[in-house]
Amino acid sequence: MLNYTNKLGVMRGDDNGLFSGTTTSLELWDLDDVEKHKWLKKIYVLPPMWKNLVADTRLCIVGMTSNGEFVFSTYVLSDPFYIFYYNAEKNTIVRVTIQGIGPVSGQDIYTFIDHIEDVKRM
Repeated sequence: MLNYTNKLGVMRGDDNGLFSGTTTSLELWDLDDVEKHKWLKKIYVLPPMWKNLVADTRLCIVGMTSNGEFVFSTYVLSDPFYIFYYNAEKNTIVRVTIQGIGPVSGQDIYTFIDHIEDVKRM
C-alpha cells in the first residue's frame, strides 16, 4: 500500500509482491471513492531501460515521492545498494547508488519515504 496522490494505492507485483528486470508493466489500484468502495486500475508500461537497470534485482515498492515518483528498493542489503525512482509521467527510471553502508550483505533492510532522523549527539 502507498499514498498515491493522497489516496490509498496498491501496486501489484509478481506472486511474491516483488518486481524485477522481467517486469514489463506496473499495475496500480487506487481507491477513487471511499464511500462506494470504487477502485481504479492503472497500468504503467515500463521503459526498455528498466530491464537493464534492474536486471536480476528483486524490488519491493517503498512508496511515492511528493513529486509523483514511485520508489523501489530491495528488501535484502547488497553491495552496491540501489534505490530506484520511476517517474510514470515521463516514463523514466533512475537508479541511485547508496554509499556508506559498508561491506555487509544479505541482511534485511527497510527503506522508508520521507523519514527524517536527527543524528545530533545529545
